Amino acid sequence: MCIRDSIYITHRLAEIAQLADRCIGLRDGRNSGELARAEIDTDRMVQLMVGRDLAGAQRQAHVPGVAMLRVTGLRTSEYPTCAVDLEVRAGEVVGISGLLGAGRSELLRAIFGIDRRLAGEVTVGEDSVDQGLGSQTSLPIGDPREAIARGLALLPEDRKHEGLILSMSVRENASLPTLHRQGVWLDRGYERRCAEQAIADLGISCSSQEQVVGLLSGGNQQKVVLGKWLAAEPRVLLLDEPTNDLDVDTLRALEEALLGFPGSAIVVSHDRWFLDRIATHILAFEGNSEVVWFEGNYDAYAEDLKRRKGADADRPHRIKFKPLAR
Repeated sequence: MCIRDSIYITHRLAEIAQLADRCIGLRDGRNSGELARAEIDTDRMVQLMVGRDLAGAQRQAHVPGVAMLRVTGLRTSEYPTCAVDLEVRAGEVVGISGLLGAGRSELLRAIFGIDRRLAGEVTVGEDSVDQGLGSQTSLPIGDPREAIARGLALLPEDRKHEGLILSMSVRENASLPTLHRQGVWLDRGYERRCAEQAIADLGISCSSQEQVVGLLSGGNQQKVVLGKWLAAEPRVLLLDEPTNDLDVDTLRALEEALLGFPGSAIVVSHDRWFLDRIATHILAFEGNSEVVWFEGNYDAYAEDLKRRKGADADRPHRIKFKPLAR
C-alpha cells in the first residue's frame, strides 16, 4: 500500500519545519492561515498559532550570583555507579539532557528527598540538605518537607497525578505549598491572593479562580503548578520535563518565568530547542554512567559533543546505563 498524502498534527515546530510541505495554523477552532514550504519557520508558525509575535530575547550573558545549590558525589539506588557533581548559582539554569532511562528524573527526585540516596551531599545556600546515609543532618528519605523548607521546589513530570489535585479549584491548588504558613485556620483570602497572582503573572486561562483544575488545558495546568511554587519563593526550582504537551504560548510563558526567576533552576528536558534558549549550563547523561558538565547552552554543548566524539555523536549506538538484575 502506498500512502500519497498525510496530515501531521503537533506542537513540535522543529518537526513541522523538517517534514511539512505545507503548514496550516489553527486558533480558536478556525483556520488562522497557511504557509508554503519556503515560508515555514518558527516565528511564522508561532504567529499563526497565537495571533501575535512571541519572539522573545535569547538568554543574555549573566554574572554568576551566590551559590544556590551544590551537589557533590550524589549516587542513587537506581544508578549506584553514577556519581553526580554540580553547582548552580543565582540566575543560572542547568539543563539536564540524555536519553529516557538515563537517570535524569531520578537525580531530581533524589535531590528533592523523595528517592533514596546512597551517598553524596546536597547543599541549598548555606544549609546542608543531605550529608549521605547515616549522617545526623541527612534529610529523611521519603519526606521532602525539609527540602521545601530550605528552598527547593519540584515540578514533577506527571503534573496530573503528582503536581495537582485535579478535583480542586485553581484557587485551592495555587496555595497548597504555602497555606500552612498562614496558621491553623483555613485562610480563603490568602488562597484568593495566591490565585490572583498566578493568573496575572503567568496568564492562566480560566473562567474564574473557582474553575476545577482538571478541566483546564495541559498548558494552563502546568502554569498552575509553576504558580503555586513561585508563591513559595523558592531558592531553587527543579523541573522535570516541564514542556510536555505544552502549546507555544505556554512554552513562552514558562521560558519568561525561568529567565526572570531570581534564584536558580535545574531543568530535565528532551526539548533541545527549549534548553538552547534557557540553559546557562548543560549536565549531559551520555551513557555508560558518564556524566558531562558543560558551560553554555545546548547548541554549544552539541558542537562540543561532535568535537569530542566526531561522527559517532550523531549515530545511533548501544548505550549501557546500569547492569540488569534478575
